[in-house]
Amino acid sequence: MENQKNILDYDTVALDEAQDAVIIIDQTLLPGKIELIALHTAQEMWDAIYLLKVRGAPAIGVAAALGIYLLANRIETEDFEEFYQKFTEYKEYLDSSRPTAVNLSWALKRMDAVAVKAGREEHKTVAKVKEILHDEALQIRAEDVEVCRKIGEFGLELVKPGDKIQITEYQSYMNYSYIIEPAVAMSGCYPNSQRIKAKEGTIVSVEKAPLSGYVVIAEFEE
Repeated sequence: MENQKNILDYDTVALDEAQDAVIIIDQTLLPGKIELIALHTAQEMWDAIYLLKVRGAPAIGVAAALGIYLLANRIETEDFEEFYQKFTEYKEYLDSSRPTAVNLSWALKRMDAVAVKAGREEHKTVAKVKEILHDEALQIRAEDVEVCRKIGEFGLELVKPGDKIQITEYQSYMNYSYIIEPAVAMSGCYPNSQRIKAKEGTIVSVEKAPLSGYVVIAEFEE
C-alpha cells in the first residue's frame, strides 16, 4: 500500500519544464486539502499571487522568478530589444499583482538585471539570454530554500517541548494563519470554522521535516 503523502512531501513552488508551467500548492485550501496547480499563463500567475494561492515572501519571489522565465522563454524574436520590450511588459504585469510584496519586486528586478546585462551589455543572443534567465530563476529558488532552512535551524534554538507560547493571528482573504512569537514558526491557512481562539499554547514536539526545516507541533485549550 502506497504511503499517503503529506504537505511536506511537496515543493511549495517548482518549475515543471515538461508542462511548461510553474507548479504551486494552492495555499488557500490548506490545511484541509492539498491541491497542486499548474500556472501556464501570465493571467494565472498574476491571479495566484493576488489571491494568495502562493503566499509567503520567499514563495512569492520564487514564483515570480520562475514565472517571468517561462513567459520570456515563449517570446518569439531574435532581436533583443523586441524581446526586452515584451519581457518588460510581463515583468510590470506580474509586479502589479501585489505591489507591497517586497520579494516579488526584488525577484523581478533581479531577473530584469541579468537580462539587460546579458542582452544589452554583453550582446548575447536572445536564446542565450533565455538560458541565463532559466538558470537565474533556479538559483533564486535554491537560495531561498537555503535561507528558509537556516531560519528554521536558528528558530529551533528558541523553542523546545513543554514551552509555553503565544501566537499572533493574521487574516488573509478567507483564511487565518498564526505565528509563534517571536516569529519562530508560521502555521498553514485555516478556514473560519477552524480558527484558533486561544492566544497561548504549549509546544508538544519539534520534529525535523523530511525535506528541510522543522515542524513545531503545539496544542491549545479552546
